[in-house]
Amino acid sequence: MPKQTKGFTIVELLIVIVVLAILTAIAVVSYNGVMARLRAAQSQNDIATLSRAIIAARARQDVTLSQITGRTYTVGPCIGNGVVPSQLDKATHPCWTQYRQALDAIGAAAGVNLKGLYNGTQYGHPFYIDENEGEDDDDPCRTDVIADRGKNFAQTQGDEVTFLLPWATTNC
Repeated sequence: MPKQTKGFTIVELLIVIVVLAILTAIAVVSYNGVMARLRAAQSQNDIATLSRAIIAARARQDVTLSQITGRTYTVGPCIGNGVVPSQLDKATHPCWTQYRQALDAIGAAAGVNLKGLYNGTQYGHPFYIDENEGEDDDDPCRTDVIADRGKNFAQTQGDEVTFLLPWATTNC
């Protein structure tokens, strides 16, 4: 009579490994979904904070956003020629210095502190600020735009969160 050994067979070990792999895959997919929803919620919250500050600043100063920031396209240095804002020097590159200056001007005009937005979006890009109202004499009522352009800053497809600001001037 053969001696019985205690332990697991290879088949039993493989079944356990396969079950653990399936559970791990499910956990990773769930985690990624939760993180995506958290990023979207944070982006919407940040856009709401910035838009409220801009609306308050324009109301307090009775001027357009471009008059507050002194620019008509704050994120201009962040766009084109393969620029990836998250890879730029945040201390010196005009993309980031103009962005922080715009936040400071908006915050000062609104009476709020926007330094919490200095590092930009959760993807490390500045929030997209395009001051359009009053920029063009032929069409002075173009809408100001603020946005989180998502993971791929240059290609705004899929995960962009945009807010079109109401006009500051009553003749629009």
